[in-house]
Amino acid sequence: MTFEGSWMSSSTYDVLECDRRPTSFGTATYVRIHRMDMAPMGFRELWQVFSKLYPGKWAVQSFPPANLLLDQANKYHLMVFDEAPHGLDIMKDAPKHSELVAEYRQVPE
Repeated sequence: MTFEGSWMSSSTYDVLECDRRPTSFGTATYVRIHRMDMAPMGFRELWQVFSKLYPGKWAVQSFPPANLLLDQANKYHLMVFDEAPHGLDIMKDAPKHSELVAEYRQVPE
């Protein structure tokens, strides 16, 4: 099967489905989203665009190490999955209270 990609645009947002690829979580669609005015998007705004286009789907946004960072002027890169990636559902896959280990870390200045 060949992935031909998809491009969706409105007066506010531009969304490009770049490809489908295998991952350790299952097959994902790589999607790039940005505002047409190139302004930054907060979590809620990005989630609303994602959820309108992919209702009922899961997405993961990665934060790579600095040497692999792809920082393209407020473009957001998501991997969209048909099913919940195993181990990432924080409500369903959370350890039982007795197994929970939390550690706060100080953010370097």
